[in-house]
Amino acid sequence: MIGCFLMVLLAAKAAIAVEVGEMARVADGWTASVVAEVDQSYAGWDVEIGDADNDGQNEILTTGCPDSRLYLFKRQGDQWETRLIAENLAQRSPGMGLAVKVADLNNDGKNEVVVGTGQESAETAFFYVIETDGRSVTRQVVSRPECNKSGSTHNLAIHDLDGDGLQEVVSAYCGGGEVIRYDLDADLEVIQASTSHRTGSGLARRASRFSSSMRRASWSRPHGSRSRATTAAAVSTRRSPSATSITTAKTR
Repeated sequence: MIGCFLMVLLAAKAAIAVEVGEMARVADGWTASVVAEVDQSYAGWDVEIGDADNDGQNEILTTGCPDSRLYLFKRQGDQWETRLIAENLAQRSPGMGLAVKVADLNNDGKNEVVVGTGQESAETAFFYVIETDGRSVTRQVVSRPECNKSGSTHNLAIHDLDGDGLQEVVSAYCGGGEVIRYDLDADLEVIQASTSHRTGSGLARRASRFSSSMRRASWSRPHGSRSRATTAAAVSTRRSPSATSITTAKTR
């Protein structure tokens, strides 16, 4: 599967619909250009714009699957250059790169790249803080905390939560539904992770709810209504495959 990236810019030209290959149709008043094509699915699951290599110019960053790559797309004149910064971030194939952000985490005037992975197997996702020169990883620190039991990074938020001059990263996960806070030291060498919240999500949460509902049904229903509980179980069993396929369709 080919992942194609479109940069869409507002144009003051004639308002006609323009086709960009067979990938997209551009609305009236807008123009579009293809930034890159890569041989990864999930390409563009998360797209970040920021000065990742600290050269004073913004780049586009995104991730991919099955090789859990980190791409950087750099404007060179009137062309875009594709640079593979890292791969196998999930430390397993197939694996996913899901979330990417650019921020100055320790307020030293230089940006870092934060990446969260998605694991195809029932494993904990990886959390990376990466420094790059725009062509490769020059330094990185990684965390896979025991307090996280989930395999899919769903988002990353960055802010100085405690006013200590250092940015914290908060990440949400699918599986156990954890919200994990990551604190880094000023040298970006140590990552401390703590669970801010856990709700349960995904298949694990649905299974838990189903088990709880069946326990309540078996405990609270009189013997004469046993067939109703059996019917409810049959309906839930029928619905669960379609719910799973919908989730898969959205994420694959």
